[in-house]
Amino acid sequence: MDAVEADEYEVLADETSVQLKAGLSAPIEALYPQLQGTNSRSQS
Repeated sequence: MDAVEADEYEVLADETSVQLKAGLSAPIEALYPQLQGTNSRSQS
């Protein structure tokens, strides 16, 4: 309710939403660990 009362644009209502939001701003390797150590520039 704090975000609603503070007239925030975005309300993250549960832990799943919080984790999803954090994942969207993380590097792509955080979502796809198999990419760790690869270099996307050398694959083009």
